[in-house]
Amino acid sequence: MRGFPDRTDVGLASTSRLFVTLFIILMSPTVFGGSTRAQQPDCTDRIISVSFLNDKLLPLPEIMPTDLRAAVRGKPVTVLSIAPDQRPHRIVLLLDSSGSMRSRWPTTTSLAEALFSEDAGDTQFALMTFGRAVTNTIKFSDGNAAVKHELDVVAQSSYRQTEVQGMSAIRDAIGSALQLFDHPTSADAIYLVTDGSDNLSKHGPEYTERILASSSVRLFVTIVSSWDNSGPAPENTPIEGFDSIAADSGGRLLGQIQWNDGKPRLTSDSNAEVDLPLDKAFSRLFETISHDYAVEIQLAAPIKKPERFKMEFSRAARKRWKHSRIIYPELVAGCPTN
Repeated sequence: MRGFPDRTDVGLASTSRLFVTLFIILMSPTVFGGSTRAQQPDCTDRIISVSFLNDKLLPLPEIMPTDLRAAVRGKPVTVLSIAPDQRPHRIVLLLDSSGSMRSRWPTTTSLAEALFSEDAGDTQFALMTFGRAVTNTIKFSDGNAAVKHELDVVAQSSYRQTEVQGMSAIRDAIGSALQLFDHPTSADAIYLVTDGSDNLSKHGPEYTERILASSSVRLFVTIVSSWDNSGPAPENTPIEGFDSIAADSGGRLLGQIQWNDGKPRLTSDSNAEVDLPLDKAFSRLFETISHDYAVEIQLAAPIKKPERFKMEFSRAARKRWKHSRIIYPELVAGCPTN
């Protein structure tokens, strides 16, 4: 399998297995907007995907419903249960092939290729590349072998020279990727690799957040940065906008690959001040994602439109797990209308 390139010879082959393990485990299906028991007609019962992390970004031990407090619009939300969900799942690999990604394209394709170096079990994959518009699509119905073949094609230097070009419409591409799911559920996910520079999308961040919430598909993002980590990060860095979109969907920003003395490093996410070598960072992410929970909640009343959702530890839990954090969907969808 190809190694991850660095500036001259990126040399991330030793970390590709960590990426494989991370993404196969990270996409472990949990439900958003569904339920293990019969749905209430007023859609007040939901199940959301949640991770509980300590101050080292490692998973906390078993969490109980009494450890949590939740609210929508300031109204308490009842936490009914916490349990894993083992449904089959689907992943769209969404690769930014705009001109600004040309120097980062070997890293981009290596991140995607890593998912195919091990048996994915019953996980189905699709592939989409985009610049100003979608340029290439392999559907779920085409099969995993077709996706792997196309990844081999797009990884060629000739493809990079001729096809990685133009402007970028990242948010519009997320909407296009959602259309690949015939019946989307929270067991589905989009993995986006980009530099975060969206200069052409017709739709803004709020629209993207809403369509992800209504579909229940989670968004996971890795930013491949040109910042060399030699000084302060540029203002208005793209990592911030996509961190919010991913968090609202119940996914997360998996990291920003930056360069330090010619070597790639991963800032694990923008909410935690962690700057680690890739092997250590992805080892922690592996542990984190493999301990996701499906948390069943009950809203106090139906909601007509997407609303901000808040979840936190109880006072007793905060004392027991100091400096811990919860990763959960920060936007819940409104109830369907007739």
